Amino acid sequence: MELAAIFEKAEANVYRLLLILKASPNQMYLKQLMEETSLSRSTLLKYISLFNELARKGSLVTEIRIDEDVCWLEMDPGLEWVSVINLFIQSSSRYLILKEVFSHHSFTIQSLSQKLMISEATLNRHLSALNDLLKEFSIAIYNGRLKGPEHQIRYFYWLLFQNCWTFETKQDHLNKEELQKEGRLVERLCHSPLSTAQKNDIALWSFISQKRWSVSNKETSDLSEALTPYAKNVFFQRLEKAYMTFLSRYALEMDESEAENLFAFLLSMLCLPSHTMAFVLGFGGPVADQMTDLIRSMRRAELCGNHLPDQITSTLGQILHRRYFFRGDILVHRSLASDSWYNPMPFIKSSHRQLAAQLFPNQQGCDLMFAMQDDFLSLLSYLMKPRQGTIYIGLHLAGGELVQERLKNLLENRIAYHRYIQIEAYDESKTYQGIVSDLGFLHQASCPIYHLKGPVSLRDIEEIAVLIKDLLREHRLSSLPYFPTY
Repeated sequence: MELAAIFEKAEANVYRLLLILKASPNQMYLKQLMEETSLSRSTLLKYISLFNELARKGSLVTEIRIDEDVCWLEMDPGLEWVSVINLFIQSSSRYLILKEVFSHHSFTIQSLSQKLMISEATLNRHLSALNDLLKEFSIAIYNGRLKGPEHQIRYFYWLLFQNCWTFETKQDHLNKEELQKEGRLVERLCHSPLSTAQKNDIALWSFISQKRWSVSNKETSDLSEALTPYAKNVFFQRLEKAYMTFLSRYALEMDESEAENLFAFLLSMLCLPSHTMAFVLGFGGPVADQMTDLIRSMRRAELCGNHLPDQITSTLGQILHRRYFFRGDILVHRSLASDSWYNPMPFIKSSHRQLAAQLFPNQQGCDLMFAMQDDFLSLLSYLMKPRQGTIYIGLHLAGGELVQERLKNLLENRIAYHRYIQIEAYDESKTYQGIVSDLGFLHQASCPIYHLKGPVSLRDIEEIAVLIKDLLREHRLSSLPYFPTY
């Protein structure tokens, strides 16, 4: 599911235009944009004016500039992309419908049409369009209620809020002691601390789950059946026992399906340390068997040896568990996913992309397969990196070790593995000269921060390279061997 599909028509076209401009490494002629978007010149100019007006009203430091038919996007490096998404999402009738059915569990056509100030016919058209989009997740809105497997409903809303909530919105909803407890429970079970991003991901899942506790007649049989092979898995048994004890404090009748939902989420969304994922896989099961077959395919293609790093096996486990338990995905940048200049990966060849498509085939237009192909290629990019400072760059990113390694590969490749630059995952206990982040938890950091606006593009790489060059100059290292410019 493409995120822009839930925007109003004009806003969806403006958003797709922004994706093209944001991803392009160079300025673009209006004629190029007309070809990319299949829009007329007058319509294109109208959409550019619409975005600039929305940005001005939203007090965002960003603008689409035009000079003699040359067009480019100007954006404050400190601006988070989700703030741009919020320019469009708040006026979206489809998004408001999804929020309403989540918050109140049910509605009538008459009451909701009055609340949204649209006609009943328009509301029915929006509901029909939404149900077409939700088919990918095997859920639907029927008679004013959400229908479908409970774990799929929670998964869909986790993806939706993860992509649409700003840092401030997440703080307002998730910075509550009650929602942080589940993260601490997982830390105790793993005997290992979790990152801030992992704990916030779990808190968001907890928020959604608690909203769904009061819903009656939830559909849980699909997930229970999928978890049958895990009945003797020691980590699942420990989690189920600990979580049911944790839930007993609430004055609601709970069943084992709550622990099953949490278990599937933790395994599928990079919320577990590498050693815990290895422990889970050690008990066998369908995903462990799939991983064995996948590694064999990688070895036949001479992409890996007999031993794989822990973060690789952990990430493979996450990718395969997500495919096993869940269906569907929300792609924030779907319209450009196949463009290499938008989605750069060092060391990746066309044969690698063919292997990814073979191992994760796009079944009936399921966007989750596109995301998995991308994750798998990121993993290969890390495996194929040539193995080898005084400037420390911290990567403070959502998505776990694979996302960190992918950006690290891209930056190291761009700066020609400069020996005076050390790029690593952000550690709160360390001091950095610069930080690259797609999270909003570092507003008080004393060093320069580059905020990614979504999946990394060549434009991001060039702008981060400029930041690093400035840091080298500031620390009087600019006379040392430097990386090339293109």
